Amino acid sequence: AVGVFGGSGGRPLDVVPGSMYDFELQSLLRPMGLESMITPAAERQAPPSAPLGSAGDPFVVINLEIAEVEVFAEYHQDFVVAFQVVSAYRHLVDDGLFRVWPRALYRQVVLFGNFGYLQFFMRHLPLTKEYLDAVVRLYQSEACPEQYPQRPKRMKIFLREGVPNLETRYQLARQLGPDLADVQNETASLVYMAELRASRCRTRAVLLKQYLDAVVRLYQSEACPEQYPQRPKRMKIFLREGVPNLETRYQLARQLGPDLADVQNETASLVYMA
Repeated sequence: AVGVFGGSGGRPLDVVPGSMYDFELQSLLRPMGLESMITPAAERQAPPSAPLGSAGDPFVVINLEIAEVEVFAEYHQDFVVAFQVVSAYRHLVDDGLFRVWPRALYRQVVLFGNFGYLQFFMRHLPLTKEYLDAVVRLYQSEACPEQYPQRPKRMKIFLREGVPNLETRYQLARQLGPDLADVQNETASLVYMAELRASRCRTRAVLLKQYLDAVVRLYQSEACPEQYPQRPKRMKIFLREGVPNLETRYQLARQLGPDLADVQNETASLVYMA
């Protein structure tokens, strides 16, 4: 377990000597002069305390320095608890404290494979392009990639589950190079298919307007209109039910002249109201 205390008389962090947390925390806290916060858990017995969050890590989170809050947020495995603590300290540095989230996402999801953390994060905060770019930079600058052999696989899951926008996912995968080549290729294919579907929709829309124009021309050129006294009434129904786009309906009604004057007027009113 890990316990974090502030600078006003708290006890140090409890870690298992030689564990991943021991190595990570030592390297993180030593440049800040906070290495005294870490002592082997075996040297003393921690007082009982109520666990915070589903991770079950006993923490004391009162009177923390900002650097300690960031350590807490980065290493705590339960996002909801980390989010509550960071939010409680926002009054000290406003939203600047949220800069810790890319590091927390990278460590918890990409390094440790804590994918539940990602899901809870996305329920509480937007996974912005700024955060995504920062996670990519952390991946690229990882000092000890050999310690995390599952890192590429977890980064792929992070992009697939955390980045629904295909173009953004493709751009990020490209930045990450050969490690993410399969994500890049599959996303490029998905982008292409989406563009193809959109192109087909645009083509159908153009064809539909061509069909409507042809119907209007046939109406105007009818050789024996007296044989079809219900023709104007039916044309009105055709436009009202078959042309949901108000501007298109208005233009067609104008072309048809006095026979469709009421459709023209009512559609002009609807266009104005819209």
